[in-house]
Amino acid sequence: MKVYSILSKFPFLRNKYALKFTLIALPGIIIPWVVLALFIVNKGYATHTMTNVGIGALLLSAGSAFAVIRLFPKLTTPIVEVRDAIVKYNAKERQLSNLPLQFEDEIGLVMHDLQDFLEHIDTQLTEKSDMIDLLSHDLRSPVARIQGLSNLIKLDENPENVEYAEYISNECKNMTTLLENILLMFKEDTHAFEAQNINLKNLVVDSVNFFNIAAGDKQLTMQVDISEELFINVQHGLFTQALRNILGNAIKFSKEGKSIFITAKRQGQEVSITIRDEGVGMKHDDLVKIFDRFTKAGKKGTKGEASFGLGLYLSKKIIEKQGGKIVAESGGVNKGAKFVITLYQLITKKRKETVKK
Repeated sequence: MKVYSILSKFPFLRNKYALKFTLIALPGIIIPWVVLALFIVNKGYATHTMTNVGIGALLLSAGSAFAVIRLFPKLTTPIVEVRDAIVKYNAKERQLSNLPLQFEDEIGLVMHDLQDFLEHIDTQLTEKSDMIDLLSHDLRSPVARIQGLSNLIKLDENPENVEYAEYISNECKNMTTLLENILLMFKEDTHAFEAQNINLKNLVVDSVNFFNIAAGDKQLTMQVDISEELFINVQHGLFTQALRNILGNAIKFSKEGKSIFITAKRQGQEVSITIRDEGVGMKHDDLVKIFDRFTKAGKKGTKGEASFGLGLYLSKKIIEKQGGKIVAESGGVNKGAKFVITLYQLITKKRKETVKK
């Protein structure tokens, strides 16, 4: 930054970055013309004099060219510092640089604006992290109280009440785990998640059973056609929530007596999971919008169930963070909908047989 700083002290160069380059390049532009002028003016001189002038001019030209070559990179130092500041500040390291803010030319203004921008982003990320910690604390507390109350209900002599209390207790545990996973998802990057090798059919069946009451209210049939030998590598808690969001969506928009089909197939190192319903379907324009946060494409379910416009958005984020993608398809209004999840670079293997001794 030394050459750039020295040149910035001159009033006529202070506000113009291009003029600094011009001043450095000027000797290299002028000297060849000076040499040419000397040859023309001194044509009548002795040959040895002209030779000396030529050698001197050649050395002078070479020296000026060398100086320009050395100085040009030094003048680009502020551009390098701007790039380094951007590289150093990333979502994982968050190393905030202190760019010099005293310069008034175009690059100086860029450094000033970039420093302001990075400091603003850093403040926003810190506030977001603090808010996530606050939510984590405030949401855990009521769940813990519900779980405590369910444990008291388990002391009841009525077996049915005990069964429901056990169900509530398990769901509280699931909710706590889910909460931690979702908060982690928004706090860390993709590599924060350690995938597990999970039997896909078991995962889907557990999610289907989770909706027994909701599906029963609408007399829906949920059909699962997945090989027991198919395994996937995903973060269990987050992927389960993504799957439940999509299944809940299918139930919400299905009419009484209809069916929901969950299938899966493997092609090479890819696994495709399809959830298809016979519900209200969607217009073509809504197929992309439904994955937006707080989407306006959201609507009430067939029994007036509320829609907050977050479920499919979160599902998409979770699936993408685990290296996959999700797409929605529909033949139109009242023609059902289909969601296809594709997971990449997965290891699938057969379940090991239990050896009886």
